[in-house]
Order: sequence, then C-alpha cells, then structure tokens
Amino acid sequence: MRDLFLTIWIIICIVIAVIAIAGQWKTFEKANQPGWACIVPFYNLYVMLKIGGKPGWWLLLFLIPVVNIVFIIWTFGDATYRGPFGEIQGQQNEF
Repeated sequence: MRDLFLTIWIIICIVIAVIAIAGQWKTFEKANQPGWACIVPFYNLYVMLKIGGKPGWWLLLFLIPVVNIVFIIWTFGDATYRGPFGEIQGQQNEF
C-alpha cells in the first residue's frame, strides 16, 4: 500500500514539474529568450530578471532567506506586466 502511494505521489510531482517547465519554456520563447534556459538553475532566474527589466545583481537577493520570496514575486510580476508581453488590458503599470 505504501509503495502504491509513493508511486502515485511521484507521478503527480513529475506531471506538475512538466507543466511548470512547459509554461516557463513558452514564456521564455515569447520573450525572445532561449526556451532551454528554464531548466538551468539560477540562469532561469537571471533570464526572468532580464525579461522583467531588473538588474542582474538582484540574483544575489534570491539567495537571502525570506527576502528571496518577495523579490521572486516582484520579478515574476514585472516580467508579466513590463516584459515584452505589452500592457495588460490597455493599462500601463507604474511600479
């Protein structure tokens, strides 16, 4: 019974990881960045910083506990609103 639960749990985790990688891959391609960058640790964060228009040294802030959560949310938000995806519903965001 425990082996079955573990197997199902691993399959669910793999499916979630594949969906996340596919979504980030498409995001990177839409931003004219290499899609393979989403599977390289730390480089994917650097590319996301470039998409969001933030300086590269912010990558160091991702290494600080608690601070990293705030800056990752901020970076991904800027990558969505300020990135090459344009304005959301015709509104320009002033951060």
